[in-house]
Amino acid sequence: MAKPPQTSQNNRYPENPTTYHPADPVNQSVIKDWLFAELLPWQRTTWQYLTEHFNDNVKLPHALLIAGNAGSGKRAFVYRFVAWAFCQQKSASSETACGKCDSCQWLIANTHPNLYQIPSLASVDEIEKKPKKTNQLQDQSPVQQHPTLIKIDDIRQLQPFVQQSSDGVRIVVIHQADSMTLGASNALLKTLEEPAPNVLLFLISDTPSQLLPTIRSRLQSFNVSEIEPEQSLAFMQQQLPETSLVDLKQVNQMSGFAPFVAMDMLHSDWYRQRQIWLNSWQAVRSGNRGVIQASDYWQKTLSLSDFLYLSQLMLVDIGNTVSDLPISQLDIQFDKLQPKPDLMAILHLQNVINQIWLDKRQHIQDKLCYDKLINALQMC
Repeated sequence: MAKPPQTSQNNRYPENPTTYHPADPVNQSVIKDWLFAELLPWQRTTWQYLTEHFNDNVKLPHALLIAGNAGSGKRAFVYRFVAWAFCQQKSASSETACGKCDSCQWLIANTHPNLYQIPSLASVDEIEKKPKKTNQLQDQSPVQQHPTLIKIDDIRQLQPFVQQSSDGVRIVVIHQADSMTLGASNALLKTLEEPAPNVLLFLISDTPSQLLPTIRSRLQSFNVSEIEPEQSLAFMQQQLPETSLVDLKQVNQMSGFAPFVAMDMLHSDWYRQRQIWLNSWQAVRSGNRGVIQASDYWQKTLSLSDFLYLSQLMLVDIGNTVSDLPISQLDIQFDKLQPKPDLMAILHLQNVINQIWLDKRQHIQDKLCYDKLINALQMC
């Protein structure tokens, strides 16, 4: 586990930020940390089931869906199990791979012959090597457009690995399985319908509803994301002991009790822009700031993903304020928004944001997306 960032007396947020919830596609250094990561309290029941039903003959379902909220430790759980399943020195009661045997060393070096990953780490390296614009803003929200879709060729290239004969179990890990194209999904169906012996497929997804129903019906879902608020808060207190309990409780609530997302919130740029976002909306509504001026500001300040994610979170608490319900962001002056929008206006804005997420996937220019949301805010 990475060393927690510290908090100075003059800054309530952690300095020298550590990324607790890395965006997909992840590189080998991140996966290496996951292989021997700590078993989280809310994952113990599923871990016991998988390890108790696993042996050389693989008595587990051949295709498993690991789904749930972003930031709950799903990916680390899968790789932790991969390391344990392959480990040559594990015992029935052991909870971690040994980290020393040949199998563990192959995993650390990303050379294990019985593990297949989509996207492959080679493709991840290619993405990371692409030059980035010097003024390009970095996405920090957990809701991001996938850099690449999983295409039909990616699934076709998997087939020889699945069909080959080898000693021991073979494991396939598909990250963000909901980003499969229709062709890729249909190609995967054949593998799901005709499972090869001693092959386990792990599909990881933050939004399993976006998987084809025919895919979902052939997967057995395992829950590693159902976290009690107290569990999430206690975990964050352990990781960030210098951070105030008030701040931890706030991000815990805002994240939906997803601790890795919550901890990233504290040092993200968009989190510091929450009051400015509210003031900006009020200025646009009152005519004190023009739509183009506001749009230009946000284009220079936050990536589109961050701006959309921030807007969604703010609208949740604004809706609660309008409905006289408890809010999570106690440090925001929501009374500056006058007159209060009604619930129909808030619902309309949420629908606009959902449409912009779709537009973003269709590679609509970011500027047009910023303009679209600012225009909608002006009208509400």
